[in-house]
Amino acid sequence: MAMLRFLNASRLFWLAILVYGATSFAALLAGRHLFGDGANFLVKIATNGEVTYFLFARIAAFHLTQGPAVAWLALGGASLWQVSLIYGLTLWGLKIASLVLSYRFLAPADKALFVFPLLTLVAGSINADLYIVSESHVMVSLLWPTLIAITTTRHPTPG
Repeated sequence: MAMLRFLNASRLFWLAILVYGATSFAALLAGRHLFGDGANFLVKIATNGEVTYFLFARIAAFHLTQGPAVAWLALGGASLWQVSLIYGLTLWGLKIASLVLSYRFLAPADKALFVFPLLTLVAGSINADLYIVSESHVMVSLLWPTLIAITTTRHPTPG
């Protein structure tokens, strides 16, 4: 634990957000979220205007990832590019949201433990970003915020 204290958690947090955010933005603009099933999901979102799923065990993950694009269509978003952008932002943004929530849920004395959600992103899931439409990304994104929220006894603060 003493070794982790030398890390400035706040700087590490913002560096992680900046680096992963920049690479996610580049992948979004390149349309990497449309690889594999992603293109099929986008076409079905655009043509049916509803969340598409094919295995019932994955319903929650598909609603979480496709829901914002479907909502955009329901609000009158007509451009396929806009729907694709919202769909991609949701897919890539889940990991950034995970880092933000993990950092926020940690008490000030525990901020150095942010290294674990960060290592999970780098070592555990970043190599699988080629196939971002997988529901495993949703589960990895929910892991640390959920674990921290249910195990912490101190109130989180923005510190």
